[in-house]
Amino acid sequence: MLGSVLVTFGVVGKTIILGRYLDLADFGYYIICLNAIAMLRLFLRPGFELTLMRYIPEFEAEESKEKVSSLVLLCLYVALLGALVFAGIFFFGNELIASKLYGDPALSDILYVLGISSSFYLLTVIAITLLRITENFKYTLIPSVLGSISVPLILMFLQMQGWLNLKTAIVATAIGELLTVVSVGLACFVMLRGFVAVNKDTLTLAPIRSHFRSLKATLGQTSLFGILQAGAQTGGVFLLGVFGGPVQAAIGGMAVQMARPVAMFQTSLGAAVTPELNRLNAEGEINELISFLKRYMLLTMIGACCAFVAIFLLGPSIVSTILKPAYTSAIPAFLVLAFSFALTLIFEPFLTIAVAREEVGRRNLLVSLRFLYLAIAVWVGISAIGVMVALVAGNLTVRIFNDLPLYRRLKASAPDVDAAPGS
Repeated sequence: MLGSVLVTFGVVGKTIILGRYLDLADFGYYIICLNAIAMLRLFLRPGFELTLMRYIPEFEAEESKEKVSSLVLLCLYVALLGALVFAGIFFFGNELIASKLYGDPALSDILYVLGISSSFYLLTVIAITLLRITENFKYTLIPSVLGSISVPLILMFLQMQGWLNLKTAIVATAIGELLTVVSVGLACFVMLRGFVAVNKDTLTLAPIRSHFRSLKATLGQTSLFGILQAGAQTGGVFLLGVFGGPVQAAIGGMAVQMARPVAMFQTSLGAAVTPELNRLNAEGEINELISFLKRYMLLTMIGACCAFVAIFLLGPSIVSTILKPAYTSAIPAFLVLAFSFALTLIFEPFLTIAVAREEVGRRNLLVSLRFLYLAIAVWVGISAIGVMVALVAGNLTVRIFNDLPLYRRLKASAPDVDAAPGS
């Protein structure tokens, strides 16, 4: 929670500075460049987090350190391969992406800088997940805060010197990315030096070869879920940049940036409750799991409702005070997107349960309908508010047709606590 607050402070600070001092078109191009990186990340994003969260406790229960080590090394191999592919695409293809996709060759240099600096983000994902699994949460805080807070500080310095523009804003963002990667890698190395045993067997992944089939399925399904889940939002802003131009991308991008605090809170809270959900499910404590879900959903629903009312009442005056007047047109899109994030926050535990019960495939099928809703938004005339409405429609589809039925099945499988002993 503390990490979410501090990181959010950095993200909001960056957004305010850019929204106040860059014109609408430049901010739109900034969003377009970030979105190009995000789109590529989607397709090079294996499901490391959920896979490590699921299998490391299982291997530790078997007291098999070699299996744990082999699993971590497998993820590192995949991450390094992804980093090389990612860097290669932006090293050799930045000009093609800028000119052919966005029709602006001037974007090639900033795409190159941001692309190279973002190449090793998969290593960060692995390091943060391992620190969380080993209950070293506080050591994930320092790198995230360092990377996030540094960007608005650099932007303010650039503005005071009169150097702030689109290119220097991208450089500041790239510096924040590099600080996060380096610091979280150092934290993981220092804290977990004895966690991984490196020898001939683990380097060749021999201890987990019998698990390759299930690992492949888990990595593939959770990776597909990550693509579908984030792809709708990222793809929506991507479509705004391609078909709507930089102004629509700026409005949609500002709505996404303003909603980032909710998204970060959701991510942090989900990471905090996932180990407990996995434990309760693995130990067959279904009644306790259902009780946990009820309390979680009630508390997050109350909190989301209070936050939404506050945003609805105070949002317009705050935006008009700290940003350029043109950004008031992003408020409706922001409110719709905030509602979508609130739904995700309330139903966050059901993803973990779906993975544990091997029901991710069903969920992925429903999540993919978001792209159909986005296609409809493009067909009727793409706009920032239309993209956000499509995201809400997709979110509701998953909650109604997957999460609620999953909850009912979970209750049906719970043992009767009132049954007589031996019954």
